[in-house]
Amino acid sequence: MTVLFNMVGFVVVLFVVAAGFLYMFDPSRGMNLLKRIGVFLLVLLLLPGLFVQLLRAIDPMVLSLLFVLLCVGAYVALVQRTRPRERQPRISSAERTPVLPHAETEEEE
Repeated sequence: MTVLFNMVGFVVVLFVVAAGFLYMFDPSRGMNLLKRIGVFLLVLLLLPGLFVQLLRAIDPMVLSLLFVLLCVGAYVALVQRTRPRERQPRISSAERTPVLPHAETEEEE
């Protein structure tokens, strides 16, 4: 687990250094990248803690029922996406007739 945290920290440091260099040349893009890094770090740090607290607060029976419903929903979505759709027959349009130039039509009459 320590290796994983070290790798995440390394990637974050690389992004911060890249944002610093980018900020020197284009301040708006540099600040945009720094904001994205900040949001990513907040999500990375807060979301696991919130998830653990949510799992502790839910009764195990409700959690297992929720897991089963989630699996059934995923299966239904998979079947809906992979089922071959029936193709409706194409309605044929009117037959096209050639349009002759006016000079040729006057010669025939």
